[in-house]
Amino acid sequence: IELGEVEVALAGLDDVQDAVVWTVEEGENKYLCGWYLAESTLAESDLQQALTKLLPAFMIPSRFVHVDAFPLSVNGKLDRKALPKPEMQSRSEFHEADNEKEQILVDLWQNILGVERVSTTDNWFFLGGDSIKAIQLTAKLYQYQLKLDIRDLFRQPTIRALSTLLTTQNLQIAQGTVVGALPLTPIQHTFFHLNHQQRHHYNQSVMLLRKDGFDAERVEACWMRLLEQHD
Repeated sequence: IELGEVEVALAGLDDVQDAVVWTVEEGENKYLCGWYLAESTLAESDLQQALTKLLPAFMIPSRFVHVDAFPLSVNGKLDRKALPKPEMQSRSEFHEADNEKEQILVDLWQNILGVERVSTTDNWFFLGGDSIKAIQLTAKLYQYQLKLDIRDLFRQPTIRALSTLLTTQNLQIAQGTVVGALPLTPIQHTFFHLNHQQRHHYNQSVMLLRKDGFDAERVEACWMRLLEQHD
């Protein structure tokens, strides 16, 4: 995301004199926040709505903070660390999940975004969602045999709209031992083509230590089972 582009869009809105946009971290949650100069505090929803006409949803800040002046360092430059911390605005309306798919999305959004309560009309990006977290969402939906096209999340970033776009997939994955010849994958072709002199070092080495040691037979048995299923 080009933060400068977001700042220009925010600063260009009516009643906004200047703006700064930066990434805020709260635990594992990251989101965009916009600090703006104006004669008075502007409604967060109005700012977000105005920005939807100028920017894609994933570039719109999740929080906005009204300031009378931007903090400056001793060198006269913007001191981003001194910007006031944003606070979540209270919602005027809250909509509970109406069906199973909506409830699944609510639970996953709360878990991935670190938000205690999620309304079905909340915007994914306004709550701090991004493209990386969207990939996490699709992976977790897979466990419920539900498929999400990430492009749909960018077009319809609310649970109410998104739940109608989820598709059901019946996964029947064979768990038997894999036998027979298989063609090499592209990375395997590359491996043999490079003809490494120390092929056993073409891997990621990890040393595990345990105070009471390991049972060699049990460890070997575990690895053999993994090899049987590694397809």
